[in-house]
This record gives sequence, C-alpha cells and structure tokens, in this order.
Amino acid sequence: MARVLVVDDEPMVRDLSCSVLTQAGHTAVGADTVAHAERELCDSPYDAILCDVNLTDRVGTVLLDHQSVARNQTAVVVMSGSAGLPVAMDVIHRGAYDFVAKPLAPGEIVECVDSALRKRDDRLRESARKAELERLVRDRTEELTRALHTTERAYDATIEALGAALDLRDTETQQHCLNVAEISLRIARAHGIDDATTLRDLRWGALLHDIGKIGIPDSILRKPGPLTAEERLIVNTHPMLGYRMISAVSFLGGASDVIRHHHERYDGSGYPDGLSGTGIPITARVFSIADTVDVLTTGRVYQAARSDAQVRAEIERCSGSHFDPDIVRSFVAAFGREERTSHERT
Repeated sequence: MARVLVVDDEPMVRDLSCSVLTQAGHTAVGADTVAHAERELCDSPYDAILCDVNLTDRVGTVLLDHQSVARNQTAVVVMSGSAGLPVAMDVIHRGAYDFVAKPLAPGEIVECVDSALRKRDDRLRESARKAELERLVRDRTEELTRALHTTERAYDATIEALGAALDLRDTETQQHCLNVAEISLRIARAHGIDDATTLRDLRWGALLHDIGKIGIPDSILRKPGPLTAEERLIVNTHPMLGYRMISAVSFLGGASDVIRHHHERYDGSGYPDGLSGTGIPITARVFSIADTVDVLTTGRVYQAARSDAQVRAEIERCSGSHFDPDIVRSFVAAFGREERTSHERT
C-alpha cells in the first residue's frame, strides 16, 4: 500500500490518523512540526502527506513546495479547523490534492487519503500516457524527417543530372546549370535569403531553367550564325515550354517560378509575361543576375569572356533596367568581398 506522512502538532489527532491509516493497510509515520516532516521527506519518499495548516514552527502548506514532494509526485492533503475558502483555494492552486476541514472522523481520514492517492495515480498514468505519445510523435517525426531528407537528396541528384544533360545538349553552355545554381545561392544568401525551401527552389530552378529548350529544334538551338527574327521568337518560347513541363510536378512548384520568369526584366521589358519590379518572383530576380554573370564570365562564341571587374561593371550598368537594384547591391557586396579576400591571401 502507500507510505503516508501525517503532520499535525496535536498528538491525539496525529496518533489517531496514523492508527486508522495503518489499519487500512498503509504505512503511516507521524511528524509534529514542518522541520520534522522535512527530515522525513529527505530520508525517504512518501506517497501522500496529510498535514495541518497551523503548526508550531511554520504553516504546513510550505510542504507543498518541498522538492521531494514534486520529485516523487506526492499527493498532499491539507486540513484545517479554522482556515476558510481563500486558504483552500490557495493550497489547491499550489498543488494540493484536497483540502478538508477538521475534525475528521476515522473513516474520513482514510477516504480523503485514498481519494488523493487515486487522483495522484490517475495523473501519473495520464502523464505517462502523454509522455509516451510525445515520444511516439517525436520518433515518427524524426523518421519522417529522415525519409524526407533522403527523398529530397534523391530529387536533388536527379535534377542535377538532368541539368547536366541539358548542358550537354548545348555545346556552348556546358556546366552552365551547375555554375548558375552555385552563383544564385551565393547571391541569395548575401541578400539575406536563408529560408531552406526558397534556397532549394532557387537551386532546382537554376538547374532546370533552360529545360524548355528541349522543345526548340536543334537546327535553331545549334545554329552557328545569328538567328533570324522568327528563330529568335521560337527560342523565346522556351521559358513557357519549360514552365508547362515542370509546373505539373508538385515538388517543383517553387522552381517553376525561375523557369518561367528567368528572362523577365526589372523594367518590364522582358518575357514571357512582361513582369516588372517586385512583381517578378525574387528567385527569378536573383537568378537573372547569376545567369548573366556566368555568361559574361565564361564567354560564348559571339563574345569573349570578361574579367570579374568588367562583369560587375556590366551588372551595375543594368541595375534598375534588367536587374533589381537591391539584389545588385547584394551581388556587388558579396563578390567584391570575395575578391578582396582573394587579394589578401595572395
């Protein structure tokens, strides 16, 4: 049965309480002061405490705050022959399981202690059940998170491979998709974009930005000389072609913004939708700078590669027309800092 500590400075009440609780099958120990009760609590745990409010040395309610009471989930029953409703409400609020009025008949002593113990046991079971549910939820969440990370890594590897395959189709842009993905992320982080989903969508969109060129005939895409006006119009359909291919894939919804809008211009003169300013998704605004940086840095058949300083100058020149001025400033700050660091190392 239960170990019960009876705390009362009236010997007759204390002895009677211990006697009837023992007869009921409990182990009952008496204490006449708070100090005596505290020593008992430090020596061994108790399942329940039956204590008077007014004791010789201190008020018995201080036992509600004893560390052993909280640690061992002890059920405390407070009794008083004089305290009124405010005291009763206070002790219940502070964690007492019951408040009873003295004097108590022998049967009432046993019943109030047994009732408190039942409440204590119910709470312990509920607490254990809640802890187990929380553990199960935590374990399942961790399992799901690991599974999602594994799936996302697989998606990322697949998308990267597809981007590399797209680069191989265009002899002038090998490694372009990987390059612009890396540059885009560096610009985005320099601009203060740190949301993992946005960065993921930006990377995937960068890797797949030219996927619509699959629908452009090789005779146009690989033409060695300048394109005619009609051919240029056909090439300019690739953002929408790519968007239609990708937008139906649910996990690429964010990436499709880059695919559709990577040729929009900040002043509204781009295509396919003629968006302007912040009406262009921020991932597309970041990417458009990264795309130009890689084209200018690596060069093409129709133009020689430019130096880092020339690339930055060109990006700044197009600030406000082609590119978002705020993102241009982030680009210049980030890449200028990188160049200074490189010079310091040399």
